[in-house]
Amino acid sequence: MEKYRQMVSAEEIIKKRKKPLKVLVLGANGATGFNVVTQLLKQGIGVKALTRNVGKFDSIKSSEHIEVIKGSILELDHQILKHYLSDVDAVVSCLGHN
Repeated sequence: MEKYRQMVSAEEIIKKRKKPLKVLVLGANGATGFNVVTQLLKQGIGVKALTRNVGKFDSIKSSEHIEVIKGSILELDHQILKHYLSDVDAVVSCLGHN
């Protein structure tokens, strides 16, 4: 008989981690990206938000779990992107066109 691994919820994984989870959100300026950022913060997950419009984040940037980075994905070179990725556990891309 095959043994199956027990399913574990995301909440259980987050609770077991020694350091807080942190996610880089690309395209945080748009409606979808901003919603992803707010949902991550509600779950206590740290966020690095790359956005062209930092003013959009005035209402939530007082949170200790968010780092707002002003910039455009079009302006990133390999070294800058590598720096942004150095301390995150995951990347969520909400990039699109306007």
